[in-house]
Amino acid sequence: MKNFYKILASATACLLFAYADRANAQDQTINGNLNIGAGFHNAFGYGPRIYFLGNSDDFFISHYNSGGNQSEFRFGIGDDFQAEDKFAIGVTYAVDNQWYDRMVVQGDGNVGIGTSNPDQKLTIKGGGIGFDYNSADKKLYSPQDGELEWMTNQGAGYHGFAVSHQGERRVYLNVLGDSYINGGNLGIGTTSPKEKLSVNGKIRAHEIKIETANWPDYVFEEGYNIETLKGLESYIKMNKHLPEIPTAKEVETNGVALGEMNKLLLKKVEELTLHLIEKEKEIKEIKTTQAASDKKAAEDLAAVLIRLSALEKSK
Repeated sequence: MKNFYKILASATACLLFAYADRANAQDQTINGNLNIGAGFHNAFGYGPRIYFLGNSDDFFISHYNSGGNQSEFRFGIGDDFQAEDKFAIGVTYAVDNQWYDRMVVQGDGNVGIGTSNPDQKLTIKGGGIGFDYNSADKKLYSPQDGELEWMTNQGAGYHGFAVSHQGERRVYLNVLGDSYINGGNLGIGTTSPKEKLSVNGKIRAHEIKIETANWPDYVFEEGYNIETLKGLESYIKMNKHLPEIPTAKEVETNGVALGEMNKLLLKKVEELTLHLIEKEKEIKEIKTTQAASDKKAAEDLAAVLIRLSALEKSK
């Protein structure tokens, strides 16, 4: 690798002179220093510089501005400029004469932006990643299992972020339309969701709609066999809860299925309504019977009083 940098430096110099040889004499002028070999010549002067140090393994091209700050790129395997087996682009400030990496490519192939020691194939520190291009279909993804996609194509109706598996989008966040999670369970506040949505905490909503089948309107059908109140009383004394309703222990262990529970509660309300209707009929019948009985008793009493009055007069 040492020879590679030396060869590259030499080739760069040769190309410069070869090009200059094909041009006029003025084109051969170098406004600054081109040092190939050992040592520096006016190394910290202003203007463009190209150096190759014979006593190190660095090759770098630099430029000083009027403030004495230096911007350059370097590559090599030496340690004179903290390049140590990497390609680096950075700056040296006149204030402290220290080299600061801005981008590096390590010998292991890792690329760092804003860091001198990237531990991944691409490590970015100190800022974000921006995309600004005019292609109609924009994507950022990994073509492997567990793909991550960022995509935008307003004309095609999608614009968002997706996590895919074997080409199928499992998580899709679309800022222009519907978003979804397809497959698996979702946990909020828990790492072990057992349902499609498990929430360890409170939920607030204006409305929750639950879809369920077999709504208990059949209770009002002719021929429905409703439990008698006497039978219901016996069941409650024995089990301490209504028929079909889960026990307190079952609810504590398994929770409550809202759709099923609403269905059962409505069934009990409907059965109770039938009992009330029946009891109202019985009460009305009792009142009618009682009224007739009271009327007859009054009539009998009146007849007795008339006879008593007649007896009194005959004396």
